[in-house]
Amino acid sequence: MLKKRIIPVLLLLNGRMVKGKNFQNYIDTGIPSTQVKIYNSQDADELIFLNISRERNEDLQNILKIASKECFIPLSAGGNIRNLTDVKNILDSGADKVVLNTNAYNNRTLVKEIVNNYGFSTLIISIDYKIINNEPVVFVNCGKENTSTNLFEYIKEIEDIGVGELMITAI
Repeated sequence: MLKKRIIPVLLLLNGRMVKGKNFQNYIDTGIPSTQVKIYNSQDADELIFLNISRERNEDLQNILKIASKECFIPLSAGGNIRNLTDVKNILDSGADKVVLNTNAYNNRTLVKEIVNNYGFSTLIISIDYKIINNEPVVFVNCGKENTSTNLFEYIKEIEDIGVGELMITAI
């Protein structure tokens, strides 16, 4: 029997939590540290922070530093991770894992470097897809860019690299 896990995903835009629909029309939903306390007290299994702003990750790093002091569940974080230095900074800020989406698709070398340097269990590949002509197609850049890549072919390629976890989102 499969074990059910509760893993809330918190979207961050300019250091604030937001919610949107179809990767647009975001509304501010508050301070991340408040949600961290709530999910921690409700026994969530893990928290994932995704920085959806185009800026670098200083806000995300600060949020992780606070969250890791208040939260006793695994923390994962992603958004704008472009190289091993970004990975190190996210992990040093308190994350247990990093999440890649667009940069995983665009840079398989980075995926391999993360797996080789930090291990397969440190990396989550996030994949967004839409059904187009009855085929699941991978999208990147917050669901704005159609890659024309079949979801299952991409999953196979990522699995062959040795990634430990996938987070698949239908958009």
